[in-house]
Amino acid sequence: MNHVILTEYDEQQHLAGERELGVTLGCLMVQIQLVRKKFEKHLVPETAAEELELDKAYVTQIYTLLREHGELDDRRLMELLAHELRYI
Repeated sequence: MNHVILTEYDEQQHLAGERELGVTLGCLMVQIQLVRKKFEKHLVPETAAEELELDKAYVTQIYTLLREHGELDDRRLMELLAHELRYI
């Protein structure tokens, strides 16, 4: 029989959640990098969204962050976006 102690199960769930969050944040980082390139080329959000095959509202949200906090690096922008999206 394979008995799993409840705390071990909780720890496994926690680690799985952390891995999933890491993957999500990594995807956000890549998307921010791609959107920043479009932003720096002065493309409108609609065109950037179409070219990147992303949701227009999502790209507009990243454009807003870039306008307001463009001096920040991509990692910090990812953290701000993750908070806005309630991922962290």
